[in-house]
Amino acid sequence: MEREELIKRIIEEKGEQAIDDLIKLLEDEDSQVKEIASETLFKLGKASKDPLYREFKKESMKVIGMI
Repeated sequence: MEREELIKRIIEEKGEQAIDDLIKLLEDEDSQVKEIASETLFKLGKASKDPLYREFKKESMKVIGMI
């Protein structure tokens, strides 16, 4: 399956319900998996904004030692 087809399928079958899993995949070791997750989140648009912000904030807190 080609990349664009895969992204389209994720959006059509899971839509916004895939956001949390896609965010987790941003940390995958496989760069292609990360790129597909990132592009899919981008295509989901505003729906992914708040979950991404929360994850960024949580990870930032870990880095500065607050969690």
